[in-house]
Amino acid sequence: MTSTAHGAGDGPGRVRGSQQDDRNTDEDDLRGEARDPRYRSFDLASPHAWEARRGFLAELQQGTSFLRLADAALWAAAEDDALATNSPVRLPVDAFKQRLARLADNCGAALAAEGARRRETGGEEGELSDEEAVAVVMECVLGAGGLRVPDTGKSSVPGESVVAHPGVWERSSHAYLNQVLCNRVGTPASLAIVLIDVFQRLLVSGALSCGVIVDCEDFTEPPTARPAPGFTREALVAADGRVANTCTTDALCEVLRTLKRAFWPFAWESNVAADPTGAQGGFEAAARTALEGDDDATTEAISRFAKYRLKRGIYTSTGAGDLRRCVPACERLVLLCGDR
Repeated sequence: MTSTAHGAGDGPGRVRGSQQDDRNTDEDDLRGEARDPRYRSFDLASPHAWEARRGFLAELQQGTSFLRLADAALWAAAEDDALATNSPVRLPVDAFKQRLARLADNCGAALAAEGARRRETGGEEGELSDEEAVAVVMECVLGAGGLRVPDTGKSSVPGESVVAHPGVWERSSHAYLNQVLCNRVGTPASLAIVLIDVFQRLLVSGALSCGVIVDCEDFTEPPTARPAPGFTREALVAADGRVANTCTTDALCEVLRTLKRAFWPFAWESNVAADPTGAQGGFEAAARTALEGDDDATTEAISRFAKYRLKRGIYTSTGAGDLRRCVPACERLVLLCGDR
């Protein structure tokens, strides 16, 4: 009986040992593949991310007076796309610029059609005023163009509260300009960037005779636009083709703050009274985690599972945060806003 019991006890042990040997063999095979140049992996995404960061910096070097907000926002989206997808194919920034150009062309055609209709009915006195021209463009972009602000407005994060994971609430797709152009939904700041780019293109083409100021207020309502008769085309368009920016750079700052909240991996305190910009709410939780560690079992479990998936090339939800994109968002905010 003893021998039989001993043999029965050894049976499962031998099976487990065999399984362990198989796992070791698999790992050795993988290590062998890693040594084989044919299976060597190359990081093709980092060069794309670096190229996008350089594009963002090149836009900032134009200065706030000639900063192309749309171009800078697209470069920010391209950098995050490279970091998140690890794809050897870069985000087609030029293609989205062409999409903005087509939107401006549609607005120019609408202006020409409305002007022709007015002249047919009213003669020379039927010319569009500056205010009427701006209204036609606004209707073309926000009306017929279908661009709109989401029901959540500026941010989905609840006000005057502490949320464990702001990424569960915030949607980065409402801030990335390429996705705004595709989905036709964006934050007020994103729509302001689209509008000012369209007005600048119309000014260069001669469809508009004066500059247009895009107002965003506190970024809680859809942007508005008004003509600035004192700023003529000659005064705003430089000899090299650059156009003076007549929209506050805070619109781009607000887009970057939205991305920061969307990928913030710590708790977020949305105290609007103390921090109306919504940029500093996560500092205390981040500092506490750095000094004391994170004792939240749920957060640790989510982080471990996300790490497991990422090692296997499966990109997990950003609900628990994404430092790869949060850090660049913070860096771009520092580059653009300084200590504001």
